[in-house]
Amino acid sequence: MKLAAVLRGGGIAAIAAVAMLIAAGWLLELNVSPAVLLAVAIALGIASAFVCALVFEYVTEYGGWLIGTAAGVLVGVTAAAAAGLLPWLAAQFHYSYMPAAAPLGPHDPSWVLAVLVLAGIVCGAIAGKCYGRPLHASRPSTFAWREIYPTTRR
Repeated sequence: MKLAAVLRGGGIAAIAAVAMLIAAGWLLELNVSPAVLLAVAIALGIASAFVCALVFEYVTEYGGWLIGTAAGVLVGVTAAAAAGLLPWLAAQFHYSYMPAAAPLGPHDPSWVLAVLVLAGIVCGAIAGKCYGRPLHASRPSTFAWREIYPTTRR
């Protein structure tokens, strides 16, 4: 696995995701500090680039921005589902702190979840572009089909 490409792709993808989330935060009036958002996004960007690298190396055996986009859709949907479950998880631990302003803004929080999915897609595409050709690239198969019961050909 190309660790330098994973770190580079994750860092660039994190910066792109932070830019998108800050823009969404400005539009949706989120109460999140950009410094905290950058620190979390770098960690999650590298983690999502690592997941995409695993997909490139061992699942598809191809890399590139298109397959990275497909892997990013899965990463983004997973991140949005996890973010949607956070209030339920906090209630399970009897988390009683209620901030004065809603952390996801006064608007419908589904917009934030949509931005998380979009950020995952962009992270996957950037990670795929930075990763390039995988080390375990697809090799031609040496398998040859043989007919056991020959049929008449027309």
